[in-house]
Amino acid sequence: MDARVASVQPNGVSWLLCSTECPRNKCFNGGQCSQAYYSPQLFICQCRRGFSGKQCETDTEVKCYQDAGVTYRGTWSTTKSGAQCLNWNMNGLREWKFSGQREDAAELGLGNHNYCRNPDEDAKPWCYVYKGGKYSWEYCTVPSCSKGRCRETGKGW
Repeated sequence: MDARVASVQPNGVSWLLCSTECPRNKCFNGGQCSQAYYSPQLFICQCRRGFSGKQCETDTEVKCYQDAGVTYRGTWSTTKSGAQCLNWNMNGLREWKFSGQREDAAELGLGNHNYCRNPDEDAKPWCYVYKGGKYSWEYCTVPSCSKGRCRETGKGW
């Protein structure tokens, strides 16, 4: 299916991109992918309601994590110590095993954001922090759905 997709660049200039459906959907959570005719690496995802991000990878409505949180894709970004999580794409994290620079970053939920994730199947979601002049990681305070502290829909908070 052909489409013309409007895009706004950082300099504020709008342009039209002649596009077609992506041969391989690069969008998550039911998002629809359109790619440029002459530049297959350029694509835009049209996200379903409740999802955002370049590839529709962020669930904007989830309020807790299931099991160990390996599939958690919410927007929680605070650790147990009260620190704010660092952006997974930060240059200082490039050499760490889990960063937004990994080839499989999108599948692991990592990218240009600072949300809690569990890419290594640890006990629960965590993130990187910068304290005392060094990088480290901490578990996040995102509630567990399985412990009955919240409901997936967020009702009853």
